[in-house]
Amino acid sequence: MQDKRHTFILVGSALLSLTIVALFSYLTRDYTRDDALIYYRYIDNVLDGKGLVYNEGERFNALTSPLYTYISIGAAYIVGDIQRSQLVLDALLLCAASLLPLLVWRKELPLGVKAFLPLLIVSSRYFYSTFGLETTLFLVLVLCALLLFEQKRLGLLGVVAALLILTRGESVILVMILITFYYHEERKLPPLRVFVAPAVILIANSIFNSFYYGSILPHTLTAKIAQGKSGLWSSSFSDYWPNFIRLRYHFQHSFNDNVIQVAMLLSLAIAGVVAFRASRTTLILLLFIIGYTAFFLLLGIPHYFWYYSVYYLAGYVFAV
Repeated sequence: MQDKRHTFILVGSALLSLTIVALFSYLTRDYTRDDALIYYRYIDNVLDGKGLVYNEGERFNALTSPLYTYISIGAAYIVGDIQRSQLVLDALLLCAASLLPLLVWRKELPLGVKAFLPLLIVSSRYFYSTFGLETTLFLVLVLCALLLFEQKRLGLLGVVAALLILTRGESVILVMILITFYYHEERKLPPLRVFVAPAVILIANSIFNSFYYGSILPHTLTAKIAQGKSGLWSSSFSDYWPNFIRLRYHFQHSFNDNVIQVAMLLSLAIAGVVAFRASRTTLILLLFIIGYTAFFLLLGIPHYFWYYSVYYLAGYVFAV
């Protein structure tokens, strides 16, 4: 009887979350940030037979997320409309990202919390502002990696790790943390066979980039690093407050300057970290956030709103 009640509540939460995502996605259907339009143009040119290019005849790689690009091309081909396909794709990914924490922290979360967590995540204004970008895919793959590591399914984890790197290159930080934890616990590296499939995936993408664009790395990635080196954005705390830490922007954009809401969420998130401190998965996520933050600060990479998704997700999980 208890199991049926548990299943009923979780299914109800999942259905309600899907309803909220569908509603908010529909209400924001005409909202698209200019960065998403870069993906749209590449996708449009592919579907028109002009190749994976921004300008016809000019092979410039401005795609920082190859995997999201490939998935988006397939979705647009099926749906027949780029903006609608991106809306549906990101809505489904956001719903998945709201439900996966229930599996990742299944041992730590009581039933009432499990039912409430997805609703809180899908009600956040921030995530809908990232639609059309690789943000929701990034979150889903991060959560999948944490879940597979917990389940010790190393073969599938290797594939997910490679896909994660193809989604956001800085995800290699999480991969290195997982390898370190495995070595610490098992006193050995993962079996060599685990690295075969990821290597094939990453090498295949590198070969494509090299032959098609003439460069393994996206030009936009090197451009952002160059922005940091230019001196316009600070790369150290000694110069001035780093551009990457623009809390005022998020306070205004995501929370409508609601001091009470922000104070409550921050207080609960801190309490949640303390409550989850014995969880290995929590420690891994916190170390990833620290390494992730250091990556952007040390390179002086400018503030782009979609970089902050992992902070929002972790904040909501710990707050709940």
